[in-house]
Amino acid sequence: MPTPKEFNLLKVIQKIELFSHLTIEEAQIVLSLSERKTYKPGEAVFRKGEVPHFFVILISGQLRLSEVNSMKNETDYTTDPGESNGAINALTRRPHWFTVTAQQSSTVLSFDILTLRTLISSNSALYCRILERALELAGNLIDVHGDFVLDENR
Repeated sequence: MPTPKEFNLLKVIQKIELFSHLTIEEAQIVLSLSERKTYKPGEAVFRKGEVPHFFVILISGQLRLSEVNSMKNETDYTTDPGESNGAINALTRRPHWFTVTAQQSSTVLSFDILTLRTLISSNSALYCRILERALELAGNLIDVHGDFVLDENR
């Protein structure tokens, strides 16, 4: 039985599109595969152009996503607690198109892709459900943005 604090984290995990279809028990398995990390203000979580091996769910603080395009225009977004960053890029092994830094002291749950892959042998049905959902979300991005996601020059 999860503690009240763990239960709150499980609910956060279930709000993330990638894990929204999971039961509490399945979310608990996924939570056990995460690592809690803290970033100081200004510290980079991801850098534009890096091929990621993990993604994060923000637990506290705020992350800033910034991109400087070829015309030197900067685009900024923020991620608030309960939101994720980098999942589709990590799962598809595509370079990040944004730099993500901690706007303030921020705590995240970090999910290493290789660690999630351990589910293949320990809980293959759960792994397949997550993979199917990831493919569905990636397909939705391609439908919405066309070649935006696949543009290697970003």
